[in-house]
Amino acid sequence: MSFRRDLKKLSDEDIIKLIVEDKQSDCFEELYNRYADKIYRKTHSMTQNEEDAKDLSHNIFIKIFTSLSAFKQQASFATWIYRITYNESINFLKKKSRQLVSVLEEEEITDDIEDKSNLDIEKQILYDIKISKLREYLQQITPEERAVLLMKYQDDLGVKDIADTINVSQSAVKMRLLRARNRIYELFQKDKDLNIF
Repeated sequence: MSFRRDLKKLSDEDIIKLIVEDKQSDCFEELYNRYADKIYRKTHSMTQNEEDAKDLSHNIFIKIFTSLSAFKQQASFATWIYRITYNESINFLKKKSRQLVSVLEEEEITDDIEDKSNLDIEKQILYDIKISKLREYLQQITPEERAVLLMKYQDDLGVKDIADTINVSQSAVKMRLLRARNRIYELFQKDKDLNIF
């Protein structure tokens, strides 16, 4: 019992060392306890389905466990897990919807491409849209677009953190955010024109 209590005091990296180097796989339970809720919340926000989120979270933990030896500590363990969660969620959504989602090309964008006043208006509309409608709109955009919006507005990640998580340039993240916000804005305007609001 004291061994279990001692695990709580160890860093993620120390526990990984016990699992990988000392072959104490039962220590993985501590990592599971630390990250299970966070991973479930992220998968649920991506899938909008409780059962899918549970299945996906389970698969993600299997992937994490079987990939622990590949963790090189170039980023924090939390960032590494977030990257796996993001990638597995995208793959899951692509398979489930059977959509062929093309990956957005990385594009260099300059600061003057974005019209700041227009962007502020679009951001404000995102906040003003009813939650139920926003959930509906999120289901109508690509998994990649949904992921960057959720990382930015739900998880409150900065552009650099998003870029590190999904392994693209910061300019590519800015472009994806802009496209995703524009897509939500278009869906909102369409409903507004149909007098749904």
